[in-house]
Amino acid sequence: MKIPIDNNIKDLHQIFKKHSFSLYVVGGAVRDILLNIKVDDIDFATSATPEEMLNIFKNAIKTGIKHGTLTIPFRKKYYEVTTFREEEGYSDSRHPDILRYTSDIKSDLSRRDFTINAMAADIETGEIIDPFSGIEDLKKKLVRAVGIAINRFTEDALRMMRAIRFAVKLNFKIENKTYDAIKKLSKNIALISKERIRDEILKIIQSKNASYGLELLKDTKILCYTISGLYDDISDSDKEAFIKEKLDICSLKGAETEFKIATLLYYRNDYKDILRGLKFSNYEINTISMLLENKKINSDTLSLKKLICRYDRIGALKIIAFFKICNMFSKASEELETRYNKICNEPCKINELDINGNDLKDLNISGKYIGDALSFLLEKVMINPILNKKDTLLELIEDKKSFSDTKE
Repeated sequence: MKIPIDNNIKDLHQIFKKHSFSLYVVGGAVRDILLNIKVDDIDFATSATPEEMLNIFKNAIKTGIKHGTLTIPFRKKYYEVTTFREEEGYSDSRHPDILRYTSDIKSDLSRRDFTINAMAADIETGEIIDPFSGIEDLKKKLVRAVGIAINRFTEDALRMMRAIRFAVKLNFKIENKTYDAIKKLSKNIALISKERIRDEILKIIQSKNASYGLELLKDTKILCYTISGLYDDISDSDKEAFIKEKLDICSLKGAETEFKIATLLYYRNDYKDILRGLKFSNYEINTISMLLENKKINSDTLSLKKLICRYDRIGALKIIAFFKICNMFSKASEELETRYNKICNEPCKINELDINGNDLKDLNISGKYIGDALSFLLEKVMINPILNKKDTLLELIEDKKSFSDTKE
């Protein structure tokens, strides 16, 4: 089997060849090309050491020289190239203790995680180097560990979540021995940084097969050690079915990632602690919290206007969209959107009143009482938008002497 190689890459290869070094396309790019999936990034492996590459390409960028990786600018493009390497010892269950350069592409491929990622393409001929039957596993739609699965996951515990991510992304199954090894070693995922775990969870649930990902995370017990307690909370079959269904609806509608995270945490009251523990940003925590705090909103006009007042119209629309996902085909969902469309252009915020603080100062209202007075007027206008005229609002506030009787 061969894969197409563009002329730019072929010319880059010729430079390596001229200096007696080999260059291969490796990893996920080979897999995706064989699966007819669009390839955004191509990784390369070479027999040249970083020092030897720097001698050839004076403008190379030392992207990850510690691990043998350089970025080579070539014809207005950038190519990430890593020296063939062997690895030994993973005392932290994530990074190799010893890294050695080698001149053998097959030795380099043998250190990779899964057979479908352990292939290389000869740039000159396009022929596939496939020492671990990755092509066969692509045909069988299997995610299989290279060599002994227990060893691969002991070396790097994050590979267990990567196995699930690839299965979900490609709609593959995880090969039996590989799957058993994940279940056996699942507790080791706790050794991985929260940021890495968060990133893998996001990649899994961003897939169109997010519910399949949740099923695998739950069954392998990975979920136990990544989102503490969530496994117990969704052991109820109705709750689990709800979450899976809504994750799929989110995927179908192309919903934002925050919607999927909110769906995943739908039955949790400690969602803020979970999000902080997984190192989500303050913006993400606030957005997800906004959705979950309002998952059971009222659809009456005043409640919707107060929602707009608190979160603005963009926030209100997100809340409504999340409510619709969680309550599809319900009468409440239909009423909510219809009512919002009717009132969305009516005044719902203090700065939309036809009056401001300076106008109130003329009535001897000052200090915090200005805010109190404006809030009072906004409440009146929310109930009856016709009142939002300056003269009318001034009359209303003049009748409410409590705002001016006491000054700061």
